[in-house]
Amino acid sequence: MDYVMATGMDILEAMMEGTKRNYNRSAKDGKTAMSFLREEYESNLADLDSATQKQIRRNTKNSPLICHLPIRLVMEHKHIGGKVCDTHARVSLASKPYVVFDIPMQNWNRMCARWERRCNADSRLTA
Repeated sequence: MDYVMATGMDILEAMMEGTKRNYNRSAKDGKTAMSFLREEYESNLADLDSATQKQIRRNTKNSPLICHLPIRLVMEHKHIGGKVCDTHARVSLASKPYVVFDIPMQNWNRMCARWERRCNADSRLTA
């Protein structure tokens, strides 16, 4: 699976859980995490015509937490600061693949399962 679509809220919760477990250095706090999500939201809208942008902003209340954003697994990771720890997911958002952050594996698996269910329910989507 390349990218999956997950709500900004699901991504934020995963980032914050990763921070609690000391996985993250790039998304250290809620403000930084929200900044990443806002940038991804705006990047996705930038490619659309103004009427579509306006409609999406209205439907999502201009919030990256309500919309679906593309996120992908970079690798399964087992270290924190060079020390072995539980396996977790290193992920990135589509607009900045070079900015990675670590989230619990169960959060990644849940996002994948939700995306797969959406794709199965709507043949226009592909997992």
